[in-house]
Amino acid sequence: MCTLIYSIKSHRKIVHYPHCSIIHRIAKGNRRTFESIDEAQAQGYMLCNCCPPIAQRYRKERGAVDDCCAGRGLTLYLHDGIIDIFSRHDCWKLITKGQKNGIFLYHKNNLKKDVWTRDKNRVPGYHLQAFRSGTILGYLEYIDSHDSYRDAHPYPDWMIQDGALGEQEGTIEKKKKEKRTTPRKGTKRYRKEQAKKKRKERDASIKRVYALLNEISAARSEG
Repeated sequence: MCTLIYSIKSHRKIVHYPHCSIIHRIAKGNRRTFESIDEAQAQGYMLCNCCPPIAQRYRKERGAVDDCCAGRGLTLYLHDGIIDIFSRHDCWKLITKGQKNGIFLYHKNNLKKDVWTRDKNRVPGYHLQAFRSGTILGYLEYIDSHDSYRDAHPYPDWMIQDGALGEQEGTIEKKKKEKRTTPRKGTKRYRKEQAKKKRKERDASIKRVYALLNEISAARSEG
């Protein structure tokens, strides 16, 4: 269990680990805490993308990681202390755990027979992959080699869960659509869209008032 810190003056609903460099920007009188990430998420809060150890690793490797994703057709998303990776054939997750914050790779279960038992409760629907690397880039290269092997040795159709590949494609499209259409709170685009929404609501309210006045005027004329 780790205490998480947030600002009561912020509308972005972001929580931070105590070591986050952003905390010093929050006035001490405005700081409040949650006892766990589950408690924070239950209140609608999200973990700061700068906080988790995996995010710190990603920032250090970002240039090489982004180049690798672009060159090998991988899609990567960082959220809530987890990196989701979508490859040609599979869905993956990278998380950090342990006192040394080691990086571990999880592979989505896509076979009909549930043969994966190791650490299966850590990430529901995923199994822990035996491969180990000290870098995110190392895992991406492994994922690419895994896909190349699957290109040459595909699973028979009878072994694959019904809809497993469609679910993967749907998840990718959903995340891409969310990224395109849902601006992050606190950004310039978010504030712009909120202002636009308020203008529309105000215009609609004015139209309703005018319509009501016209009805009253018409009723008086008839009277």
